[in-house]
Amino acid sequence: MGVIERSPNDPRKAELNPILKLALELGPLVVFFFSNARYGIFAATGIFMVATIVALAASWWLTRRLAIMPLVTGIVVFIFGGLTLLLQDEVFIKMKPTIVNTLFGTVLLVGLWFGRPLLGYVFDSVFR
Repeated sequence: MGVIERSPNDPRKAELNPILKLALELGPLVVFFFSNARYGIFAATGIFMVATIVALAASWWLTRRLAIMPLVTGIVVFIFGGLTLLLQDEVFIKMKPTIVNTLFGTVLLVGLWFGRPLLGYVFDSVFR
């Protein structure tokens, strides 16, 4: 059975090739920028949402787990991308980076406040 996230130092964690991991995490964003340049913000938002689903599914299929950062980013993409398409207002998808960074910054500050370093969970295998 798969899990959402293991401890950053858990030896049972399945590791991806770093290039593949980078492609899975940044691929949807690259697809968004190319789509935006070619088709406009609304089509690019829909394509971004599909690319995010594909990247999360591929990550799950390869490792049987989902890292916290891409999962939370995916949830924000679906919420604000959906609002962008539903209301035909591009402001929502443009707010996504600020919201994601604020969420992770808040998590890090709360971890610091309670004396539990959560940096390893947020950045996954970057810090060993």
